[in-house]
This record gives sequence, C-alpha cells and structure tokens, in this order.
Amino acid sequence: MSARYGGNTQSRCPKISQALVAVHGMDDFMYLNNEMQPVAPSVPCAPGLFIGREGSQYTTGIKRQLIRLDAKQWLYVGQYQLARSEPAYMTAAEWREQCPKFHNKWVKNVYAKDWGHKVCARILTRKRLGREPTEGEVIATLSEEWFEPKQVTSDEIKREFSEGREKLEIFTMKCVGYENDFQMQLCGMDNWMAERSA
Repeated sequence: MSARYGGNTQSRCPKISQALVAVHGMDDFMYLNNEMQPVAPSVPCAPGLFIGREGSQYTTGIKRQLIRLDAKQWLYVGQYQLARSEPAYMTAAEWREQCPKFHNKWVKNVYAKDWGHKVCARILTRKRLGREPTEGEVIATLSEEWFEPKQVTSDEIKREFSEGREKLEIFTMKCVGYENDFQMQLCGMDNWMAERSA
C-alpha cells in the first residue's frame, strides 16, 4: 500500500505526497488494527466503532477505511464518516471487559506516542499530588528533566484505565460509500481487465 499509494507504513492516517495524489487522486486513507479496534467494521459497509485517545483528531472528513485482519492482511471496507458517540468515552467497565492483547497494545502506544507521554505525566502527577492534576501541573511534569514515561509501569497504566481515571474516546463509524474501482485496483483486477480489453 505504501509503495503504490504512499504514506508512512506505521501511521493510522498517513500523509500522502502531492506527487502521488496527482497520480491516483487519493489522500484519505485510514488503517485500523483490529487488536486495538475490536469493534471496527469486519466486513465491507458494516457499521462499527473507533476507539481513540482523548483528543483524537480523526473525526473530520470521510476516510477510506482499511482494517487489519491478520499479519499483512488488510480489508478495504468502504468510505466512512466518524462521529463522536454518546456517551463519548469508554467506561472503566468496558475497558476491563477487553482482552489482555487489547490492554497491552494500548499500553505499548502510551509508551510509544507523544500523546501517551502526557498520560504518563498525568499518572505521575496524580500519584505525587494525591489528587486530579490541573493541565498546567501535567505540562510542568512533562517539561521536567527527570520525566521519563517508563517511570510509570504498564500495570499502573492499565489500573488507571480500569478505574476510569484515564479514558479512551469512542466514535461511531458509518459507511457512506464504497469505491468498486479502488477495490478492483487492490485485487489487481484493473490490470487484468485492461489487458482483456486491449
């Protein structure tokens, strides 16, 4: 996908170069890993839910959704509009209901991503102060020389989510279209049809 359509292979919504957009006309890709997104659509055009960090920025525009089924196996499910759900957050009980693989994937992302560093800073500040920290207090912890995300253990991160002090946002996923031509490209049928008609 990256070689043909462009974008970073690790990004959920990769930025596509203008040179490649000029070739194929697409810059709306969104890739969802089923280990982190257990209620994403599993068949084309089905509804689903997207789970994101607090402050997720994926709600604007229509996205070309591809869902990971297994290692190196992805499925195009359609063009989707995301909207904030009601209630907007996964509850502590819903977090606890998820499988260990889901918990471990989210903890790994907390350590790996910039937004996750803020989660770790909030946990450390909350622990130090014995109360819910202000935004300014969290920013102050982030800017300290001693701050390191790994000062927070994976068990502490899981506990903060399971007790509802840290939260994930929930968005509805509504299919608003399906591009048959794109699906034909993905399975190589566009080349086969072009050869047959030549």
